[in-house]
Amino acid sequence: MNYVFFRVAALGSAIILLIFAGSAQAASLKVIYNFTGGPDGTGPRGTLVRDSSGAIFGATKSGGAYEFGTVFKVSATGKVTSLHVFSGAGGDGSKPEGGVIADAQGNLYGTTSAGGENGLGIVFKITPTGAEKILYTFQGICCGSDGSFPMSALVANAKGNMYGTTYKGGNSSDLGTVFKVTPRGAETLVYAFAGGTDGANPGGGLAIDNRGNFYGASYAGGTDNVGVVYRIASGGAETVLHTFSWETADGSQPNDVPVIDDHGNMYGTTLRGGMEGSGGYGTVYRVTHSGVETIVHTFDDIDGADPTGVILVGKVLYGVAAAGGANGLGTIFKLKPNGGFKVLHSFDGTDGSGPACQLISDGAGTLYGTTTAGGTFGFGTLFKLTLK
Repeated sequence: MNYVFFRVAALGSAIILLIFAGSAQAASLKVIYNFTGGPDGTGPRGTLVRDSSGAIFGATKSGGAYEFGTVFKVSATGKVTSLHVFSGAGGDGSKPEGGVIADAQGNLYGTTSAGGENGLGIVFKITPTGAEKILYTFQGICCGSDGSFPMSALVANAKGNMYGTTYKGGNSSDLGTVFKVTPRGAETLVYAFAGGTDGANPGGGLAIDNRGNFYGASYAGGTDNVGVVYRIASGGAETVLHTFSWETADGSQPNDVPVIDDHGNMYGTTLRGGMEGSGGYGTVYRVTHSGVETIVHTFDDIDGADPTGVILVGKVLYGVAAAGGANGLGTIFKLKPNGGFKVLHSFDGTDGSGPACQLISDGAGTLYGTTTAGGTFGFGTLFKLTLK
């Protein structure tokens, strides 16, 4: 069975994985699975992986026997298997918020935002048979400078080394880190945020270009303390590419995983902003390699609110908003880089609500994602959206 790292991040490679022919003129959503709130987990979110059989793998933040989350598999026929149930005991983690990635052998990797021996989170590996291995346990500023509370998805380079962010830790400022973990569990601090004009509290993940530079956005920090877009060179030197502003129609509080196009432009979303002097409903932004920012779309609640990430499918962006839309429960949207926007689906509760995922594509015109709530039992859904 063939697997790929859906987060392999040499420039353009994530785009290659997602390309399909044609343009989306209409879309039809189908719920593949309704989470029950039992052993299968509650509130799926984060990154998904799809294998060659059509099975989808992901994580739930809570639920399971201990209410600390699960790693799940849903087959192409809709059968669910709990590959691992987090216990929060014996060094195990709890609350996996970033989802999972996979290697070529079908091993799954991810982080938990809590649990572990220090209660500060872990990096885990789950084999195809469901055996868990704790690759790394975070120490925090009490015992080291590695960071604490990882909340984001991991991203892997061509060598299989994985990178992510922590919301806290790093140094005495306790404002978060960028870290590296090898498949064997050796951890290295790449960068520690200092606050001020620097970023702070990176809750979102990373993208990597073909030179090994990391790109991301921090939830806080910067002049107005509403976030920055940053680049970190492979050697660890940081450059702040853009500082978000509360006083303009700029975005604020980014908290997603960015994507990079063939020209080196970075796209991402902000949870707030878009309205001068107001919190707003969020934005989709573009930042060039040299740091020039453009707001590609400003949400108005009718078309969505609180966007949580985009992907590139060919030259088109697709993403989800956790709220807003026709029913106030979130939307799936399509956005061209020049600003052409379309709502493809508004959730109504029966099919889910509150999507907080990054969509994936099967390469043949279908997108997959999850909602954190709603569905038959109210505990979230796994869905597919067929583009026509």
